[in-house]
Amino acid sequence: MIALVAAAAGWLCLFMLVTAASAAARRAVRAAPLPGDESPAVVGLLAGRPDMQLYQASLLDLSARGWFRLSQTGPARAGSAARRGSPGAGPVMCELAAEQPRDALTPYERQALAHVAFRAGARDEVPAPALSDGFQEGEDTFLAGFRREVVAESRRRGLSQPRLGVGTRALLCVAALLPAGAAIVALQPHQRPGGALFIGIAFLVVCGVVAGLGAHEVPSRAGHAALAGHRARQRTRGGQHAGGLDRGEAYAAALGLSSAATVTFQPPGKDEMWSGYGGRWRPVTIGSPLENPMLGWAGILYICLGFPVLSVLGVLGFAGVVHGSGGAGLRAGALAVVCGGAVVCSLAILRWIQRPSLAEFHGQVIKRWIIPGDDDSPSHDCVAIDDGTSPRSWAFSVSSRQYQILTPGTFVYVRANPRRNKLLSIESTEPPATAPRLADIAAAQQHADGSGLPDPALLVTEQEAAGIFGYPVRGTRVDLIGRMVVWRPVTTSRPSLQVMVEGGTLGAKTARLAAARGQHVPADNAWLLGSGSAVVRAEPLTSRIMLTGLDPAAAEAAMARLVPEVARRLRAAAP
Repeated sequence: MIALVAAAAGWLCLFMLVTAASAAARRAVRAAPLPGDESPAVVGLLAGRPDMQLYQASLLDLSARGWFRLSQTGPARAGSAARRGSPGAGPVMCELAAEQPRDALTPYERQALAHVAFRAGARDEVPAPALSDGFQEGEDTFLAGFRREVVAESRRRGLSQPRLGVGTRALLCVAALLPAGAAIVALQPHQRPGGALFIGIAFLVVCGVVAGLGAHEVPSRAGHAALAGHRARQRTRGGQHAGGLDRGEAYAAALGLSSAATVTFQPPGKDEMWSGYGGRWRPVTIGSPLENPMLGWAGILYICLGFPVLSVLGVLGFAGVVHGSGGAGLRAGALAVVCGGAVVCSLAILRWIQRPSLAEFHGQVIKRWIIPGDDDSPSHDCVAIDDGTSPRSWAFSVSSRQYQILTPGTFVYVRANPRRNKLLSIESTEPPATAPRLADIAAAQQHADGSGLPDPALLVTEQEAAGIFGYPVRGTRVDLIGRMVVWRPVTTSRPSLQVMVEGGTLGAKTARLAAARGQHVPADNAWLLGSGSAVVRAEPLTSRIMLTGLDPAAAEAAMARLVPEVARRLRAAAP
């Protein structure tokens, strides 16, 4: 036992010495220089601000640099960013600049602008609070990726580093084997069941704590100096600036000295989201994905609670256990419970009958989430859909495959049973739209996220799509499984031309399925799957082309022209 205590104490002393030595090596010992050109996100990282505040400070900085303009709607007059979004005022609107600035963008700034383009959709403006919700990949994944890029930028500049290096963390974990071994030796004579398992779990917990604390990003000596310089600059600035927003407001928000970013970009609430489907921006309440029973949850709750009460009142009142006025009161109470249950059930059945058994509508996915399960029930994949008219969204439980396809922003056609809130079928009709003024930024971000897949708009150009339809076209990009662009006439949603690029095992599988089902075109290494569908293969890339809404003869003629050209361009783009 003495050896165990000594080993544990020695490891704790080693941990504290290593941590203190690392902190001493990072401590700034010189006067802080004037702040450099660090971005507000990097400054916020050095100040230890939460990930969401780093992102919101970057949005404020992008606005000050001219990528979009923040304007107040509603009765409140325009003022400082801290006053925007005050009670009685409408939401702050982000109006995208008609001409993009020439500023160089960091990867995390490009990621932020790509989300602005996605949330704006086909419009050139979006409510500022909508930029803090509706993330395609989910809020946690988006913010984790954003922080990862900010950390990479900060480390590249030498401004931050992990609290403990990788080697130091590994050394501490190896050193933790000594007290673990001593504990096993100490408990062996006692032969306590589960002792070794408990020691193993404790060892893993210690390693997890070391890994978590050690990987935490902290300012380096240069980072401390830069942070002190920015704080001194804010004290000199005194929070005052002329002419509305400037970059100083973004730095103040990053340092936690201003609530401008939080107020401006604050989402509406936990169960609300901004949606622009239907022609106007409005907050939409997220509905429940649970299926409704016939009697409703209120009726079921009344029956569950009323049955034991009714049983007790019935036995005491009608079995002669209680006599006189007390028995009469118990019998009246039992009858009241029965009558109340009849009224509740009748109202529930009436509401059930009044609701239609089938609803068909077009909508847009505005959110998706997973309800975790347990040992008794599985997890549920859920999506919320705005129909453009109701203040409350539809919400359904979907299959895992549908969940992967139905990313926020996707336009869908839904058939559902409103009585039970049950989804009958759902079809994706159009991928998420992208704001035209930021289309290049969104495309660059999709390419960065697309694992090097070529741009499908280079396989079939806008001019070629317009030649097929005979009208000017607009392109909508989406990055679901591979990379895809959908060309449509500007005035209507049909016909459409979809061009998708896939790589890796997914692309190879698509080619194998096409080879088994389609007509092979040897010269182009392609397969025709119908009058308006084809698959082209150029190792390791696969392209799928689909024409919808055209006459079969016209679609067949168009595919005859497109397939050879797509095959040539795909071979040129293949690595």
